[in-house]
Amino acid sequence: MLAALALLAGWLHRAGYRFDSLLETLPSIERPDLDPSSGSAGATYDRHAWPHWSDADGDCQDTRQEVLVAESEVPVTFHSSRRCRVKRGRWRCPYTGRTFTDPHDLDVDHLVPLAEAHRSGGHAWDRARRERYANALEHPDHLVAVQAGANRAKGDKGPDAWMPEAAGYRCAYLEAWRGVKARWRLEMDPVELRYVEQAEQACARGEVPALPSRSPPR
Repeated sequence: MLAALALLAGWLHRAGYRFDSLLETLPSIERPDLDPSSGSAGATYDRHAWPHWSDADGDCQDTRQEVLVAESEVPVTFHSSRRCRVKRGRWRCPYTGRTFTDPHDLDVDHLVPLAEAHRSGGHAWDRARRERYANALEHPDHLVAVQAGANRAKGDKGPDAWMPEAAGYRCAYLEAWRGVKARWRLEMDPVELRYVEQAEQACARGEVPALPSRSPPR
């Protein structure tokens, strides 16, 4: 029974539903008592099990601030002489093409979202590896400063359910998505892989991939 529910949950996620919502509609089925940081394949995603915005080098700038500094098109200013928090800069959101100067308008997006990483194999990682993933600065396409609204519209969706509004960035987005998944040995499910391959074929022909036709129900 639980195996059948797990398969159904995977399908419903791609359609825009949450497994938690499904369980809430089935009061006769007890919710399994799972440790979200246990690493078992059945563990539910818990954002707290993926520590993010660490200060790995101890310079008082956490990962979010490091990304804002690195991606600003002009030298940033800080709130204080300690240079811990960015006050102003200029960032071009690759998802929308819009430009921003106030960091409060931006989210730092995990290009492959934490929940997607969890579903794709990260559920088996220990906490230290999850923290490395959540704060990885080695590759500039892993964490991206983007318009907050665009990031929240994306949520934890894969390319088969969400692609950037900015047409000129879609091929680069697909390449970056592939790169993150390959570097971290994360899986691509059949629906995701089929969409990515078809979109990549469009890129190879010099075309702009169309936005996904399927969108989650509202």
